[in-house]
Amino acid sequence: MGFSSGTFSYDGQGVKTATEVVSENSTTYQTRSSYLTQVELFLNQLVNAILEVASVGQFFSDGKPRWTGNVADVELSIHFDDGVFIDKDKQRADEMQLVAAGIMPKLEYLKRNFGLSEEDAQKWLAQVTNEQPDYSANVFQEQDTGV
Repeated sequence: MGFSSGTFSYDGQGVKTATEVVSENSTTYQTRSSYLTQVELFLNQLVNAILEVASVGQFFSDGKPRWTGNVADVELSIHFDDGVFIDKDKQRADEMQLVAAGIMPKLEYLKRNFGLSEEDAQKWLAQVTNEQPDYSANVFQEQDTGV
C-alpha cells in the first residue's frame, strides 16, 4: 500500500480521542486521506466497468444483459469507516446541533449517523411524525358534551 512501517501503530501511551490523533499526526491523516481518495476513485471506476460489462448481452450465454440502466445516471456513495480518525460521538453531537439549528435536514442526519438508506430514513421520519401528539387548535378547545 505504500505506508511506512509504524504509520498506523499504537504507542501504548494511553487512550486518545480522534481529534488528538489527527492533530498529533497530521502526516498520517493526510496520507490516509490521500489513499482513500485514490481508493474511492478506483471503486467508482470498477463499479462503472462492471455495470458496462453487465449491460452487454453478448457477454452472457443467454445473450441477455444483466443490467439495463444508464451508467452515467449511477451515483455511488462510498463511506469509509474513519475509525480512530473521527470521534463519532462528537460528530454525531455536532450534527445533532446542526439539525436543531435547522441547518441540516433530519433525513440527512439519519442517513449519516444510522447508515439508513434514503427510503428507510423517510419511513423512520414518517413514523416519528405519526407518533407525535396532535397540538392543533381543536385539541385545546372545550368539547361540548351536551351536559
